[in-house]
Amino acid sequence: MMLTKPLMIFLLLVNVQLRETRGYVRLVEPSSRSRIWMKNFPEETKSDEADLNCGGPNAQYDKNYGKCGECGDDYSLARPRPNENGGTYGKGMISRAYIAASVIGVVIDILGYHQGHFDFDVCPLSTDEQLETNVCFYKHHLTLADSSNHVLNFTSTQWRTSIYVRLQLPQNLTCKHCVFRMHFRSKDSDLDDNELVMNNLFGLSPTWRNCADIAILKAISTDRGNLLRRLQLDQYESEQSNSSN
Repeated sequence: MMLTKPLMIFLLLVNVQLRETRGYVRLVEPSSRSRIWMKNFPEETKSDEADLNCGGPNAQYDKNYGKCGECGDDYSLARPRPNENGGTYGKGMISRAYIAASVIGVVIDILGYHQGHFDFDVCPLSTDEQLETNVCFYKHHLTLADSSNHVLNFTSTQWRTSIYVRLQLPQNLTCKHCVFRMHFRSKDSDLDDNELVMNNLFGLSPTWRNCADIAILKAISTDRGNLLRRLQLDQYESEQSNSSN
């Protein structure tokens, strides 16, 4: 059956309304993989960065027993999942280069009255093909710049808002390619998987994860532009070397 134009418009409006109703939590700075992909290849992308909520609460809790892909995809998908390294949007495009042990700024857009907590982690990759893992992320929690805590509790006071978070990078961690991850877990799902099963709470509260490709470099210069250009030159020389072999 062919859809008429009025029906197509109606379905589109319903889809927009549903998205506005459920809200989202998304990483703006540094740019997430799907976000930077949309900026560079808008005609090719089918991704919606606002939908990186583990496939949705039903998929996360009913189908995957509380599990979520490392970067917010449906856990049941084969690795690399679309937003993981080597996946559709995980092409190693570095969105930000930082100086080791520095304080960095992170920007997050939030739609909806959410309550829960944020965690921020990094996972250094040794090769272009290496997959990020939760074990790797958990080894490199980032602490808040004004405290030693790595958890940021949050409650929305407006339907649409942006927050700015200052994070402390580790003292002895450098990498030409690290994966930065934002993880937000809403308050209602702040239980482990066994508790969720016992209390029949699956499907009630969404979780969001966004990943971004970053570099953390030694402070050989205070000019971050020079640092980024050096990184890009290293990548170019490596690609040229590989293509000639």
